[in-house]
Amino acid sequence: CYSSKIVDQLFEDGKRELDPEKRAAIYQKIHLQLWDDQPYTWLYFRNAYYGFNRSLRGYNYSARGPYNYGPGESTIFKPAGMQ
Repeated sequence: CYSSKIVDQLFEDGKRELDPEKRAAIYQKIHLQLWDDQPYTWLYFRNAYYGFNRSLRGYNYSARGPYNYGPGESTIFKPAGMQ
């Protein structure tokens, strides 16, 4: 299983960075580190589009995508007054 202290730290930095340009630079560094390490050979990249209802709460979108990287759908809810 691939593991890198550098990549782990960059992901933590990216999670905390609020400035979009600085955040993009961090994720670019992750990309370059993964390219150098080449832990896997990626054969394709699937584009995806996501839409969410504004009345939903408890959802934190990740720059890595909404699925497989967070607490998941079990944390999403609709407030009682908005049902």
